[in-house]
Amino acid sequence: MADESAEKSEFVAPDKASDMNRFPGPQIEAMLANQRKNTETMAQASWLLLDGIQALWRRQLDFVQESFQGFTALAGNFDQPTGSLKGRVSEHVQYSKQIFEKNYANARETAKMATEVIDTATSMLNRRFYEALDEMSRIREGETHG
Repeated sequence: MADESAEKSEFVAPDKASDMNRFPGPQIEAMLANQRKNTETMAQASWLLLDGIQALWRRQLDFVQESFQGFTALAGNFDQPTGSLKGRVSEHVQYSKQIFEKNYANARETAKMATEVIDTATSMLNRRFYEALDEMSRIREGETHG
């Protein structure tokens, strides 16, 4: 006759009665509510980030359009025979400085927008993380003391 322990599986199905005692209905409901809040917060943070990215792209498109309009105007003036070459080059240098300063300001604005969106989303997720830990701690306390 074969050894009985060799025939038994290492994987034993848990006793359903003991599982029910381990996680009573209210605790399971609380755990599911906790996970639902986690999922909702992740979705809100994702939408916030998506909206922020869209706003950044729209603003970047505005910057590009402004730059092309200014460059087109400058190129038209540079091609005109009015004034000396030195005067036109000086105008071009001044315009280049203005564009550089404007692009620098635009880059700062874009970075600020991105930072604000990321900080808001990160704070939202961070807050929810700690709330979830507190909720799980209360659920566990209810399990061991209930």
